[in-house]
Amino acid sequence: MTSGLQLPDDVLHLLCIELRLREDWATLFNCAVSCRSLAPLALSQLYRFVTSSRHPDACASCMSLLFWNSENWGWTYWWPTYSSQGWDVVHKDRCALHSASSLNLTRVHKSPGSDEESQGQIIFAGEQELLVQRWSILWRSICLASLGKTMFPYHQYLRSLDIRDLENMLEDLEAPHFMGRIERKFFEGDMAPFHIQTKILSRRGKEFVRLNGQPILEGLATMIATKTHMLEQVSGRLPADAFLKWVPYMPRLKRLELYDGSVLASTEIHKAIYQNCRQFQSLSLFMWSGPDADKYLGEFISGLPPQTLKDMITIADCGTSTMTCTALNKHSESLRRLDLCFMRDELQALPLLHGCTALETLRLEIPSPGDLRQQLGDTFQDLVTWLEQCTHLKDVSFDEFGEAGPVLLTPLLLNEGTHLEEISLDGKSNLYAAKDARGFHHALSNQKTLHTLCLRGDGDDAVRDDLDAMVDSIKQLTNLRKLDLRGVADFFGDADIISILSPLPKLEEVCIGGWSITDAVLPTVAALPKLRAMNFLAITEFSLAGLLDFVSSLGAGNDGMHLAIDNADFEHSIPEEELVLVREALAKTRQGRLDYIPLR
Repeated sequence: MTSGLQLPDDVLHLLCIELRLREDWATLFNCAVSCRSLAPLALSQLYRFVTSSRHPDACASCMSLLFWNSENWGWTYWWPTYSSQGWDVVHKDRCALHSASSLNLTRVHKSPGSDEESQGQIIFAGEQELLVQRWSILWRSICLASLGKTMFPYHQYLRSLDIRDLENMLEDLEAPHFMGRIERKFFEGDMAPFHIQTKILSRRGKEFVRLNGQPILEGLATMIATKTHMLEQVSGRLPADAFLKWVPYMPRLKRLELYDGSVLASTEIHKAIYQNCRQFQSLSLFMWSGPDADKYLGEFISGLPPQTLKDMITIADCGTSTMTCTALNKHSESLRRLDLCFMRDELQALPLLHGCTALETLRLEIPSPGDLRQQLGDTFQDLVTWLEQCTHLKDVSFDEFGEAGPVLLTPLLLNEGTHLEEISLDGKSNLYAAKDARGFHHALSNQKTLHTLCLRGDGDDAVRDDLDAMVDSIKQLTNLRKLDLRGVADFFGDADIISILSPLPKLEEVCIGGWSITDAVLPTVAALPKLRAMNFLAITEFSLAGLLDFVSSLGAGNDGMHLAIDNADFEHSIPEEELVLVREALAKTRQGRLDYIPLR
């Protein structure tokens, strides 16, 4: 009998990297449990991103290396630890591993502001407990690895450390219906020193004991961060004192995502990052309140080596103003993504970004209401000139720019050297008027490379020529994959929608308005071979027969179709008992779903 040949470790390592790049977490999981020599290679890829919000399937596969023994309430690790029985445990219950590999942590916790914040409420208590149990074991394994108590150094595999995920897990440990069982198991043994509690008085004066979350979080995060020397990204609410201790242990740090940017108010942290994190290139801030935010942020950006910063993102008010915008010009050749939120008193700083012309992604948000052209005065033209020079742009998004949005974009669209892929003009109260943007709509046809177009505006008072300009341009964008027309398309008819959608075979997601839209448009929609989501914001008059014909006409490329009809004309609305037929047909043939809301 001839023995099989074994591939060299470097080849196996490359295969595991390729599986991660393809996000094939299930196969990586199978590699991790297949044999001793392959396990470290597969685990090093699975544990790169331990966070439930970014890579839930990878996190689920890591958790699938665990098993909860409900008979004796004991933890059994699917990976070998010094106290385990070795690899026999892995091979003995391999079938159970596969049944657990489909868990998705995003069903337990949703980030604030998520559209699915309440989704966890529909999970059965037992299922939620099982998810949190495995979630806690995942973090416990990383903590124990940092203490040197596991066979494999899981903490050394980490490339991204999301403190938010650890914080959320600690909060869930104390859920009342878990009765403290998960908490006790998490902090037992070598984790006992981190079990810090505090006494709290209830409104009725009764004293009870709770986890003291902040010192626990700081202690665990400090232990992991100072023992993990390959981290490239750190995210979350970071205490300044603790973070200062971490930085010397992060020579490969590239990205920093801070909930509160005030961490950077410390010049000691500035110096520590400059000295220890020579690969630093990306900064993201959720908020930063305080009168000196712009000063400290500008100083930090200025202190970085020239032409090293690639991404700068502020999600809410971070005091971004003159000093920050001036400092960003020091990275004008390296900066590729600029995503900034400005408050009203900071708008005069916008033209100071004039040197940043190598951008590929530009997303700007300003307060509303107001006309940016009036607020900037003569310097508004400087903003137009700057944007026209950004010929490397691929993605442009303006939020609450109103009438200024089309004015800024039109010269860029007409520039033959520009090849945009995404355009978004959004807003809640400050919308541009379609009747005044005919030139902008005409210019859209120059950008044949567009695959995402999102326009939110005001369609009132638009005449036939205004609508035709929009229709004629959009139907030439044959590479579109996502089309979202809100407000600007409120007076589209059947013919307009058919004319736009017919030449766009690559569409995957459509949201469109209109007036008195009938069954006539449904065959055109059904003929789109890759469409997965269709949202009619229009006032519609669809019939039961028309919808059933639509469902039967869908092809294999439309599997998972989500059909949303948000403003069905009340006089033509379909009774609920008939809608059941459409929902059943859509679910049975294309595993899709229907949302139907009559206009009242």
